[in-house]
Amino acid sequence: MNTLPRTPEFHRMHAICAALLAACALTPNATAAITRFNNNEAGWRAAAGTVTTIDFVDDNSAPPGGIENIYYDRYASLGVRLDYPFGFPSDFDHSIPFWRRYDSTVPGFGTNLRDNGGLMQFVNALNGTLTFRFDQPIRAFAILPTIGGTASMFSLFREGQWLGSKTIDGPNQNPYSHRGIYSDEPFDEVRLISQSEVDNIYFQTVPAPGVLAAIAIAMPMVGRRRRRGC
Repeated sequence: MNTLPRTPEFHRMHAICAALLAACALTPNATAAITRFNNNEAGWRAAAGTVTTIDFVDDNSAPPGGIENIYYDRYASLGVRLDYPFGFPSDFDHSIPFWRRYDSTVPGFGTNLRDNGGLMQFVNALNGTLTFRFDQPIRAFAILPTIGGTASMFSLFREGQWLGSKTIDGPNQNPYSHRGIYSDEPFDEVRLISQSEVDNIYFQTVPAPGVLAAIAIAMPMVGRRRRRGC
């Protein structure tokens, strides 16, 4: 039986269809209203508040030969983890580095960076989807695509439940400029559908566990003080 060659466009469309089918199969507790910010970093930052940036540039650890294999918890100290490509088994072996940090010296890919660092999915030929999981729910996420490559949509989840998706590009937009979203429903996972590489990511700063614990302890005390003052 003759089969058509599986081009990058084939893999891109396959990833989009798989994501949409999976999203439809889920029954979310809430559907998010998602605001898109295209080429409007100032507006996105105003909505997001305090922001964390990962530019994948590490001056203290230059990738040998321009490429470094990294693990899912490389940026865990910032409250975010790299997840396995969407569609892989849930028992994925996190001891395998399925991601690569690369710099501008890498032929082809490196020339598409604006700075000296980017993130690439190691198995991008199988499924072009970068996934980021956050330790605590947030409301804002953004990317700076590499020149020549941009994701098709942001797909948001909380505790495994689909909240909503938003196509990244609008009409008459520079496809390689800052792309951001803000959700009225907090999310703890972002999937960049049809995206196997990215220049920078930006997200609403994830509260440290100690800060959340302090808030949880303080709230009952605030309530008691208010009742005494009534």
